[in-house]
Amino acid sequence: MNTCEKMPAKRILALGKQIFVSRPIRLAISMLLLIIVTVLYGVEFVAFCTNRFETELNLLYEKGWKIIGIEGHSYVFYPGGGNFIHYGGWRGDSDKIDEIIKEYNSGNEMRWYDYFDPSEEGREWPLDYLVDAVGFEEDNIFYYNWTLDGMPIGLTQINPDTGLDDLDLRPDDRFLNSELCRLPQTFDEIAITDLYASLFMRYGYKESDGTDVEVRTPDDLIGKQIGELTICGVYSTDMDRAYFEQYSDLTIDELYEKDRYNATIIDHARVYNRSIINFMFIKEGDRSDSKYLRLVHDGRYNMIKLSGDKNKDLKFFADLDGVSTSTVIIKSPFYGFFDPLYFFHDDYHVQVPYLIGSGVIALIAFFFIRNLFKKSFDSLDGLCPPGMQGKDRLFVCFTSLGMFVGISFIISLLAVIAICGILNAIFMIPLFAITFASVALMFAVCAGITALSTVFTVIGQVRRKQPEQPKSASGNNDNIG
Repeated sequence: MNTCEKMPAKRILALGKQIFVSRPIRLAISMLLLIIVTVLYGVEFVAFCTNRFETELNLLYEKGWKIIGIEGHSYVFYPGGGNFIHYGGWRGDSDKIDEIIKEYNSGNEMRWYDYFDPSEEGREWPLDYLVDAVGFEEDNIFYYNWTLDGMPIGLTQINPDTGLDDLDLRPDDRFLNSELCRLPQTFDEIAITDLYASLFMRYGYKESDGTDVEVRTPDDLIGKQIGELTICGVYSTDMDRAYFEQYSDLTIDELYEKDRYNATIIDHARVYNRSIINFMFIKEGDRSDSKYLRLVHDGRYNMIKLSGDKNKDLKFFADLDGVSTSTVIIKSPFYGFFDPLYFFHDDYHVQVPYLIGSGVIALIAFFFIRNLFKKSFDSLDGLCPPGMQGKDRLFVCFTSLGMFVGISFIISLLAVIAICGILNAIFMIPLFAITFASVALMFAVCAGITALSTVFTVIGQVRRKQPEQPKSASGNNDNIG
């Protein structure tokens, strides 16, 4: 009877290594393709597994900024136009979304609205009317960039009884008589922030007849009008105006040259209503019959007040993200730092081609790896001793494949760590965080492509019968040790 001893582990490792390096050019090309695929998907996994809410909350709490906006972003495909159209607003179970926001936000929705003046259609409120009221010609320094360069200004409804606490508002400390300051009680009143007061104090107020009026303190603004609405209050927010005003004599381009980090915050605080300091406040209520303002967009996003407990905040965002079918966006001055994450989460214009391109490279890698190991494993018959067991063949194949996957994965992981480090340096915050989940998914891609490429080849090797050794003169087989 023919018998064969089990092959020693050292011999299996030696054969596996010999097969692994038997075709160096094919090996290098196949490994390079697998590394590229793993890195492409690896960066995607890191972005997907990064808790962007936690990162942004850390930045907001560090600055002491607790009043933020939240909005749902999504891209809707319109077959007629053949394009993905950006949609700003909540999608999903709207009742549940409202319930989650109200429960977290002490019963308040605090929606942001677009308005126009029904008596002069086409004029945007309050931007066009603010331009009329400021007593200076256009220039290109901070105040103009902040308020009058065509960017929309936030206008939100506020409860006259609870609004101070809802939005952490307090009368401007430059008031000589702070009792003059109050929230809007009627539909024809408006309250502004201290930064807008600084605008008037620097450049003056212009009456409707063109007369310039000097504004020395916020007291001088009470009773003045922006459009048809009368200023009744000037409030400071949790965003210190001194932080913004220290750059008041620079253009935004000059600030980017001097201080890119703070320039990014300043720039994104002023656009698309990402900071409470560039909002104005009107009395909440039904304005369908108002002669002063008419609603254009019904509550495009909500303003919320962070709880002060980061775990509670994270649960709120997780609950909201679980119900909303659109991407939950925090609208804050730090928004500009998060563009790469939103690229992976929301920007289908580029993300779809990115994933398709990664898939094509993965398919090419699949065929290269399959052909590499098919030819390499076919050489086992000439390298292995006669009578080699199928289990030993399997171990030799696993050894060779393990080397291939191990080296490819380590190089890919180091590349992803380097890329994430570079991106974090460019965007100046710890944006991309390597987590266990992202590493596990990277390994799954690397090992999975290799396994799918070689599974049938390995099965064929295990089933293949190795020719047995010739019998000795005594009729017994020589055992291979």
